[in-house]
Amino acid sequence: MIHVAADGSASLQAPQPLHRVSTVDALVSALRGRILNGELGPGARLRETELAATYGVGRYTVRAAFQELVYRGMAEHRPHRGVSVLEPSPDVIRELYTYRAALECEAARLIVEREIPLDGVRAALKQLDGLPENTTWDRLLEADLGVHRAIVGAVGNRRMDDAFASIVDQVMLCLSTLDTRVSTVTAEHRAIVRALASGDAERAVRTVREHLYEVVDQMSGTGSSRKRRHKRAKG
Repeated sequence: MIHVAADGSASLQAPQPLHRVSTVDALVSALRGRILNGELGPGARLRETELAATYGVGRYTVRAAFQELVYRGMAEHRPHRGVSVLEPSPDVIRELYTYRAALECEAARLIVEREIPLDGVRAALKQLDGLPENTTWDRLLEADLGVHRAIVGAVGNRRMDDAFASIVDQVMLCLSTLDTRVSTVTAEHRAIVRALASGDAERAVRTVREHLYEVVDQMSGTGSSRKRRHKRAKG
């Protein structure tokens, strides 16, 4: 936008941010929420015609939303079988968490060695700590990963931020198979923040790594618990 001053001079003003959401983005958001809250479980078929009728959109919009979910790692397309919610295999989980551990452990080390302030991390932990025990699972996942996102973000490295953002949906999909309590999740993240504040880089890295790989162990063979967990979270 060009602003013309009283003296006739012109200058460029920063454009105002737009908050429009496309129909495809809105559908992706709706399906993502249903996947994470357990309504659409791992392996569930995503039927193009049915979803087009449910949401009152065209089939092209549904197909575009499917492509985005596949890109994010939340769904998979198989020839002659269509699109379904991804059911993370043990190999997929280990690969994802090996990548995640490398990223987050390095962030933990840098935070301690550079004495980076933990204001953002503590703010994210406060949001997690404020959730009621009966909170919905998707809200708990968002708050949980909010702490980890803040840890990576504290370093101030844009590429690390982008790397974390690229795996968030896959991580949330994997975590959605777990059955745990808000108080347990909060306690684990308090321990991470204490380690980051300890001034001991080795302790901070070890605490983050142990937390992540303990989650990997918990995810082994837990897919059948998803429906039970969702009922409890809603109740």
